Amino acid sequence: MTNKQLRQWRLILIVLICVWMIIIFLFSRQDINQSTSLSTKMMHLIGQVLQPFTKVDIKEYIYYHFGSLSWWIRKCAHVFIFLILSLLIGLLIMTFPSLTPGKASLITVGIGLTYAFIDEGHQLLISGRNGSLFDVGIDMIGVITGMIIAFCLYDLMRSKREIS
Repeated sequence: MTNKQLRQWRLILIVLICVWMIIIFLFSRQDINQSTSLSTKMMHLIGQVLQPFTKVDIKEYIYYHFGSLSWWIRKCAHVFIFLILSLLIGLLIMTFPSLTPGKASLITVGIGLTYAFIDEGHQLLISGRNGSLFDVGIDMIGVITGMIIAFCLYDLMRSKREIS
């Protein structure tokens, strides 16, 4: 990769990271009614996808188990959004060859953890929402998973370059 291509790749990653942070901010900005509505829509979508594969009335089942399913959807969303953020950050950090994998990991996790705290703090300011250390922990599952995926992708790309 030429220096120009590397700079372009870094710029693309920085833009994607900023866009993704804005998306996280917008999700966190939703009040309790908007957030619940989005979770409900996701539950209905899951119900529609699963209905053909089960004899159980999925809509009734979802309404009966609304609380627990809603909780899982929200926690999975936390993992997913921070996995993507960490993946993007990890790919950016690894474009700096002077960083050891250990330092790159610490930087990626540090940025992800910092943003998780900022996100939870932001939710404290939103009506009906709350921020929690538990959710920071859930976010960290996504951060660590995203970092691992980024490192695997980086190793895969590097090994392909060495083979060719």
